[in-house]
Amino acid sequence: MYGGGDKREKCKFILSVLEDSFGHKEKVDLTKATIEHIMPQTLTECWKQELGSDFEDAHAKYIHIIGNLTLSGYNSELSNEPF
Repeated sequence: MYGGGDKREKCKFILSVLEDSFGHKEKVDLTKATIEHIMPQTLTECWKQELGSDFEDAHAKYIHIIGNLTLSGYNSELSNEPF
């Protein structure tokens, strides 16, 4: 789902539609949100421990799937924080 240029825009569109589908009473300005990886693109030691001995395979398999992506206005603050 996540990649350069057109793929990233499609991903943001899908995540925006999912967010809008919840019907929140207060709408969020999704134009200011960016795509954030929940499991970060660069693993810390904490993340490696959480993922287990096959952390490299798990990371490669799940890093760019829709279930690992979210929209956030706090991308830089979230960084590579653990769960």
